[in-house]
Amino acid sequence: MKNFFKIIFLIFIFSLNSCSSKDDIAKIFFFDVNQGDSSFVTYNNISILIDTGEKIFTNDVIKILKSKNIKNIDYLILTHDHSDHSSGFFEIYDNFKIKNLILPDTLRDETFNEIENFLENSNITINYIKNPSNLKISNNFNIKFLSSFKNTPEEFNDSSLVFKLSINDFDVLYTGDIEENGQLNVLNQDLKSEILKVPHHGAYNNDKNNVEKFLTKVNPLVSIISVGSNSYGHPSKNTLNILNTLNSKILRTDEVGNILITCNFENDSLTIDTFF
Repeated sequence: MKNFFKIIFLIFIFSLNSCSSKDDIAKIFFFDVNQGDSSFVTYNNISILIDTGEKIFTNDVIKILKSKNIKNIDYLILTHDHSDHSSGFFEIYDNFKIKNLILPDTLRDETFNEIENFLENSNITINYIKNPSNLKISNNFNIKFLSSFKNTPEEFNDSSLVFKLSINDFDVLYTGDIEENGQLNVLNQDLKSEILKVPHHGAYNNDKNNVEKFLTKVNPLVSIISVGSNSYGHPSKNTLNILNTLNSKILRTDEVGNILITCNFENDSLTIDTFF
């Protein structure tokens, strides 16, 4: 990952009616953690971290958060038990006060087992998500978990939590690494969102029709692809082509670095900045 500088490069500003409210600003970060995922949301003094990235890149996340005076994490959501999403947990734990941890109630591997054993006598509340549910943070701040794990997924990627983070009528859809079965699992839900964290680093499933169904139903204004150097061909040209057909603005962390989305609820605008 590149070094963090305080220079911020403005990409664009445009009007967005769904940001309308009396005041307040929401800030949504998508961190450049190479071939991994990590995002952070802050609004009305509530802080939410989604995934930590691979352990070797977590210090870059920590430096940025500390530069923003973040000391507490109200909710830490680990989408699934793959190291590029969750292995930086202990580094986050050592640097911030975590109040709540949210995990999928399904497949688990070494990292989740280590975390659960470590937190056994702690004051951190662990919440497990098995069925679609709603977490109301405040009157206008909500997280709707869409995943259903009544049947255990065959693949770890499809054990990812899928959820819509909503502030007023502004929505961000987080998808972890879901592949075709995971996408079909939530296809009957309300997926429409202004911002999409594109599943599985922009990977492409076997059935083009199902990929198009999922992405078309989300119909994102902005698509974030968290990706780095890899041998998997991520992101797939097919995925990029579908998003381009939807006229979605594509931002890749391997090309633009860290991404900051600022939703200004006073002047109904969305600003996107990138920084290294």
